[in-house]
Amino acid sequence: MKKLILVTIIACSIITTAHAIYYKIPYFARSASLGEATVSLLGDASNIFYNPASLNSKNISFSLTEWFLDTRAGSCFGSYRYENYFTFGAGVNYFTYGQLRYFDAEGNPGDYFSASLWQYRLSIAKQLYQHFSIGIGAKLLDQNIATVRVTQTTIDYGMIFYSRFVNIGASLHDPTMCNSGTYYDIGVSVKPISVLIKLNDWTIIPRNDLLLLVAINYQDNLNWRAGIEYNYKPVSFRIGYNDKRLSYGIGYHQRGFSFDYALVNYSDLGLTQQFSITIR
Repeated sequence: MKKLILVTIIACSIITTAHAIYYKIPYFARSASLGEATVSLLGDASNIFYNPASLNSKNISFSLTEWFLDTRAGSCFGSYRYENYFTFGAGVNYFTYGQLRYFDAEGNPGDYFSASLWQYRLSIAKQLYQHFSIGIGAKLLDQNIATVRVTQTTIDYGMIFYSRFVNIGASLHDPTMCNSGTYYDIGVSVKPISVLIKLNDWTIIPRNDLLLLVAINYQDNLNWRAGIEYNYKPVSFRIGYNDKRLSYGIGYHQRGFSFDYALVNYSDLGLTQQFSITIR
């Protein structure tokens, strides 16, 4: 009985730690450089992590993150739009802690061991009205620490309203076992308007070269996020703010191919770099 209780405590601790790390890591460069304020973005496969309702196009994204010390993260996601009915998304991402070492109660070193977290996700988005979509995503978390392995399934929900000028998005990450909490994101993205004046007429059009984003994330406490993206084709320049840290990025887009780079400043912990490739 005591062994069962001890194993349960360890398993809950592992799951809670896994969720805490998982939700702290931006898995794609564009999101990272925009302060992860991307819950209201539409049509980017990498945004499947923030809002399953945002899927509405065909693309594939790959990403690699160099985090602190020997830790690394990587992702591969794809989406496919079936006519005008559904958009399906699937993918996998991982986080590895590198090599760790065991120490006994007296501080004597022991063997090395490895630890990692894998996530497998399936999502589907449905357009209900002309400018409104909902989505749901199922994910399997697989955590390995030495010889201990814990798996868990959770569900995400999302919605998004989109127009030529303004997008509004929200997502909810379900409560999970071991009281690891409920997480949600709510955000707005805006394309500033320009007024085109013609003879005897005037037209309001969105500025496709500028994108402004702001979002609120709740994970144990409220966290404000914001981002600015300026497009000077074929290059995009980005800056973001997330929980008192700044991020920067640049992107290159050409003929269905995109390359994105992000640099995030974690203050005393240092800088992290991230690279992503998207094929449409």
